[in-house]
Amino acid sequence: MKHKSSNFQALTVATQAATACIELANHVQHPFGDVVSQLQRAALSMPLNLTEGAGRQGKARRNFYRIAYGSAREAKQIVEILANLNLVDTTEYEKCLELVDRVCAMCWKLTR
Repeated sequence: MKHKSSNFQALTVATQAATACIELANHVQHPFGDVVSQLQRAALSMPLNLTEGAGRQGKARRNFYRIAYGSAREAKQIVEILANLNLVDTTEYEKCLELVDRVCAMCWKLTR
């Protein structure tokens, strides 16, 4: 089935993106603890929802892929805000953003 191949690639990239986002979040100083926690939750949600969706069929599968897509968009927005506030390293930001953008694109394709 087409989704299995695409899902494996999406899961690999989502895991890399989650790792990059969490590493980036670990360098953010206080008083942004709530924002860091939200970024960590959104980052973890990407691969976890892809994994759960892979075990489902039909609408349920697409729903988990949509949730992963939404989490990727949320993580991207938080990372962009942290970068705008000069709270993160530019290299980490660019790496994280590139991976999250790929997750968004792959999840979008999986929902279609």
